[in-house]
Amino acid sequence: YIRWMLDNDAHTDLVPNVGRWNEAFRALHTVHKIGGRAAARKAFSALCKDDPSLIVVVSGEKDTITYPVPDAKSAPITESMVVSEPVPEAELSPVPPTTPEPASVPPATPVVEPSQGPSPTAARLDDAHDPVAASLSFQPLPAEVRLPEELGATASPWLDAYIDFSRKWSPRGYEGFHEAVALWVLSTVAARRVMVPLGDKYYTPLLIVLVGRTGLFAKSTTAKIGRAVLSSADLEWLLAADDATPQKFISEMAGCLPSNYASLSPQEQQDVQRQLAFAGQRGWFYDEFGQIMNAIMKDGVMSEFRGILRRLDDCYKSYKYGTISRGTEIVQNPYLALLGSMTPDDLGKAAKSGSPLWGDGFLARFAFVTPPGKASGGGRFPEGLRVVPEEISAPLRAWHRRLGIPEISIRPIVDGKGKASGGSFIERSDLPEQCCTLAPDVIDSYYAYSDALTTLRASTNKNRDLDGSYNRFASKALRIAMLLASLENDGHIEQRHWARGQAISERWRAGVHDLFAQTNETPADEGAIMEEKILQIVEKLKLVTVREIRQHIYGIDAARLHMKVHDLVRIGMLEEVECGKTIRYRIPPTSSA
Repeated sequence: YIRWMLDNDAHTDLVPNVGRWNEAFRALHTVHKIGGRAAARKAFSALCKDDPSLIVVVSGEKDTITYPVPDAKSAPITESMVVSEPVPEAELSPVPPTTPEPASVPPATPVVEPSQGPSPTAARLDDAHDPVAASLSFQPLPAEVRLPEELGATASPWLDAYIDFSRKWSPRGYEGFHEAVALWVLSTVAARRVMVPLGDKYYTPLLIVLVGRTGLFAKSTTAKIGRAVLSSADLEWLLAADDATPQKFISEMAGCLPSNYASLSPQEQQDVQRQLAFAGQRGWFYDEFGQIMNAIMKDGVMSEFRGILRRLDDCYKSYKYGTISRGTEIVQNPYLALLGSMTPDDLGKAAKSGSPLWGDGFLARFAFVTPPGKASGGGRFPEGLRVVPEEISAPLRAWHRRLGIPEISIRPIVDGKGKASGGSFIERSDLPEQCCTLAPDVIDSYYAYSDALTTLRASTNKNRDLDGSYNRFASKALRIAMLLASLENDGHIEQRHWARGQAISERWRAGVHDLFAQTNETPADEGAIMEEKILQIVEKLKLVTVREIRQHIYGIDAARLHMKVHDLVRIGMLEEVECGKTIRYRIPPTSSA
């Protein structure tokens, strides 16, 4: 049955009983249903790494092994693992397929007009991160919680326009990066002024990190487009300083008046005033965010960002930060929209299994947008200079004005005689808030999604490192829906906004699994590297002798090469072919299919 799944795309809901391998089989069955034989082979490779006896289950006899996998070569087949008899028929009796427990509050089934269809943008984003490409630990949502992609097609014309623009001017950027940067722009402009009451007040901060190998996914190029869009809308002043210590960062958010304010020109004073009006509500673009991640794991002043970023994401009414030299500084209505970029290696120990940054909820607050591995396409930049179109910048300016701007006044501090004492006093009006409304079916969908994620974590995965992330994906989806509805639907959140938010959150969920897998990979040992070289040579030359293989590998011992080739034949990665008196080797047809 496993052989059939590895060879065919057609799927059946029949789930046989395979005894001690039931859990592994059902995981493979689920992956095959989603991604066909290609996905099943990847999943089987991962499963065999944990349980090499699966190779023997598939082969039946050691001389007919046809589906060995590279990941299993570190645990070669031994005589004790080989079975000479096939699995008994009694153990292959079909059993009813398992069905996931329904969420406690199933969402209403939406009615979508046939003409609505999925947008090209949404379709490309969905293809960009097939959940099957994530590590095997990723499990799809139950069918009753999934929403059709086309339901969110009309959620945000602005978001679609931004993604198309960003894709044009960063043609080598990973698809998910364009979408994520656009949402960071919206989160920055919202500046804690978009709220939904759901027991408590929920706001829209987003902490987004673009993760990818250097030079393959155009992280910085794609991120800079977001900053250019803010500048074109005359809203770049909402951004915090490019770099700062934790103390300076909080001091700026507390809204301190520059010491040279009195000597500034009227225009410069006006710029300072509008920054002070939103002092505690900041966007932050930190291109080399790996520097902060490395600093957080060490003793030193920069490690304080670990606590600061968590508190800012929680959006309490105020945040108090005390130092001996500066006393207590208070940030009113703290809010941060963060966009950073880094490589998987930048995370280092921070994202290893068991890291305290998983356990204390620090990493769980971030949306890690992670390509599944393959590089983006090699598109070319268009000719000419990039100019942000009005259809992208104008809606942001109008939205900013519509949300409301706090009034601010700066008055000199006077003594008892009415004389200026040299200081100044800053007065701010309350920060305006737009109260979003939730359609009844959106509330149902929110709880259904949240409950489904809780069930997935409790029943399908023993890894507790991602528990905090799973607890927050529903709130991330809600924040996205709030931003889209506030920008283009007067704050009324409909099912189309939620559907778009849930789809994006699901891509981010796949991304965190990819990130966790990439940062917890076991480095390939020398033997594995050698075996990979041998396979590459044989695949290129088609039919070769050991001597010919040795000519292409510098410095390898002949006896060691013979042993490696023999091991690869034994596990089925190579096939021995008698050509007269000469023994040659090739890739078995079933392995290369």
